[in-house]
Amino acid sequence: MGIEFKKEMIDDRLLIKLSGKLDTASMMSMDQSSVSYEGVRKVIFDFADVSYISSFGLRGLLSTRKTLDKQGISLVVMDPSQAVLDVFEVTGFNNFINVEFSGSGEITELDHRIYPLRPVQRWMMDTHFHSAKSVMMNAMSLVRLDPSIDMDMLACALNDLVKEHDIFRCRFLFDQQTDDISQRFDGELGVITVEEMSQAEFDSMRGELRAPYQLVGDQLWRARLFKTEQNKYIYMDCYHAIMDGVAMVLVLWRELDRRLKDMLKGKKKEEIKSHPSSYAEYIREEMSIPKDVITEGEEYWMRIYDGFDAKKHIPPSDIEGKIGDEELEFPLTGISKDYFKGKHFSEHAFFLGVSMLAMAKVTGQKKVIMSWVHNGRTTGKEMRLMGIMLEQFPVSFVFDQKITADEFFSQLEMQIKEGMKHRKSLGKVYEVGLEAEGACFILQKGAIGRRGVLSLADTESVIEPLPVNEEVSAAESPMDIELNCYEDGTYSLVLDYNTALYTENAMSDYAKIMQEIIDKIAAETEVADLIS
Repeated sequence: MGIEFKKEMIDDRLLIKLSGKLDTASMMSMDQSSVSYEGVRKVIFDFADVSYISSFGLRGLLSTRKTLDKQGISLVVMDPSQAVLDVFEVTGFNNFINVEFSGSGEITELDHRIYPLRPVQRWMMDTHFHSAKSVMMNAMSLVRLDPSIDMDMLACALNDLVKEHDIFRCRFLFDQQTDDISQRFDGELGVITVEEMSQAEFDSMRGELRAPYQLVGDQLWRARLFKTEQNKYIYMDCYHAIMDGVAMVLVLWRELDRRLKDMLKGKKKEEIKSHPSSYAEYIREEMSIPKDVITEGEEYWMRIYDGFDAKKHIPPSDIEGKIGDEELEFPLTGISKDYFKGKHFSEHAFFLGVSMLAMAKVTGQKKVIMSWVHNGRTTGKEMRLMGIMLEQFPVSFVFDQKITADEFFSQLEMQIKEGMKHRKSLGKVYEVGLEAEGACFILQKGAIGRRGVLSLADTESVIEPLPVNEEVSAAESPMDIELNCYEDGTYSLVLDYNTALYTENAMSDYAKIMQEIIDKIAAETEVADLIS
């Protein structure tokens, strides 16, 4: 696929919307097209749908900027995806081109309007109500920093960062008009400071860092900086119904890293590039979606969900015990990131497919229905939106076809893409209750709170485990299948399961089946051979 572009004049601005790959051929195609800059003061390249940019594409943009500079016309690249932005940053290209995101701008006026909870927020709240003292609904990380990190500068960077995202001002309240729990984005931020103490004092209070939130009226996130004679730490925590773990550890961390690097370079506050976002604006956009579009999506999800029966679509129980929540981790061997080069499906579709194949084998059912968990971010703007929570998308497959494993994964990839088109209609799914009764699959990349190393200002920061002995769980799903993909290319499987239904042996058997399926998969392997 090459590049497609549409031009539109808006007052004295020329908007050029690009879709596809920006490489040698596409840049030549753009150069050959006639573009008039008469009456134009600003050219905006909308990069939201640009999936790839080559070195030739970079050169072409730089050439365009020079041409426009001579005519006194400014150039902006709007809403690049994370993949494209990574190229800009690695090459230093973002120092030559002005990159902006729609909706950008520091919050200068508080938004006192009352917003309804989104369906996923309401489901999280209702789940939490079953176990009011739960800390399982918190997204959290304790990170040990490199000794060279300037803690006062880090505090300054963190305080400036949270001002730019209204999700940090989110607070829940009872709407006196509707008597319903709603949300506002006008809370007080407070000031994050460096807390100095002995290492012994820090170690003794480590277990008290995570704690349940008072849900109505109070701030729904925490950030603390600690300095002892031996170590430096940052602790970040938020209520899961305003921000998910992926955002907490990756999106926020990237922005903090970028801001701290700029400060270390001696840049002034007004020179530091940032990516502000408004969750309230996102909610307003969702509320404006036409009813027929929502209805079409709801009908799609109900077709996927049709026939779900927990007795058929989760592993058979092997115990009657006390309700609880445990997890086991298993390393996966025989598979690396290189396997996916040149494939017509992603690692997400592959591991979701392997999970479904394993489910078909343990249940003995031809049809598998489970949910795959994703944050639903599809544009550069959304990928920087701190407040988007993980959503649960039903997925189903009937293993009654004579197809190879590769064909199955490709079909599953197509279903995933189709599901993303209807992601704004998931409210019906939460009403029906698949997320509470079925198995859930999630693929997590990098260091997501469990273990791993993060980069901060070109130093290594290590995620440290937090005590879990006193943890109260609000989890309802009988089984969560979590696939962790680490920076070194290795994978591990974490099974989070209900101890009232399963023993460790049952989960170990499921993990063994997944490993066996991975070991057997080859280009011409038929799916029937994997589940027989």
